Amino acid sequence: NIPTTTYPLYIGRANGQYYFNGKIDEVRILNYAKTAFNGGVVINKVVHNPTTGNEYFELYNGGGSSINCQHYLFEDKDGNQYKVPAGANYIISSGSTVTVHLGSGTDSSTNWYTENGLISTLGNGDLDLTDSLACYDLDPDDDGTDENSADYRSIIDFTAWSTTSTVPSTCDDSTDDSVKGGLWTEDTVVDSSDSSNPGIVLKTTGNNEEGATDWEPIIPEFHTLAVPAVAGVVIPLIVIRRKRRQG
Repeated sequence: NIPTTTYPLYIGRANGQYYFNGKIDEVRILNYAKTAFNGGVVINKVVHNPTTGNEYFELYNGGGSSINCQHYLFEDKDGNQYKVPAGANYIISSGSTVTVHLGSGTDSSTNWYTENGLISTLGNGDLDLTDSLACYDLDPDDDGTDENSADYRSIIDFTAWSTTSTVPSTCDDSTDDSVKGGLWTEDTVVDSSDSSNPGIVLKTTGNNEEGATDWEPIIPEFHTLAVPAVAGVVIPLIVIRRKRRQG
């Protein structure tokens, strides 16, 4: 029974009498008609086992407007973090993607590098074969002040994967942010057990609403090797398999 008012409405956080005291799966408030829902910026792909180059993950903005990510922080299961800097390059327009590379490089509107972050402890090699990646908003009340604490930051998106049945500690308990926030089902992971898979990707771009069931392993691309035919000559083909890092 909240009256018509200009007071802000907080979910799960007291503000006088204007707060909801209970359990909510999700809240959707829009000022335009929409036949399908996407909450804005989501983690769309994670390449934790690349065949070449550095590890990376992809962000997608499926919302109806541009989103400034300068208050966003990404964190793996071990607490390694990347905090997005401020600036025009860190605004993702509606329908656009950004690739976040774990390592060094020059940031642009489509490619960010974690070594340029305001916090930059998340680097190449940190994403393990069993791991998770969470996205937090450090300024959920939009007062312009960031606070990287468990009592203040708000989880926006989450994904977890494993090459075995092991579940990361970030989603194995009902008190974990990912489970408590309604973003993930306790004790579930995206199956990434095929050693040829470089990572995981959303089955439908931007649709990350039901947890692990929305994800699938990335199927690697195979190319036909053209070998000239030479009569009476046998050409051996040697397949080199990259040793996988244990994590």
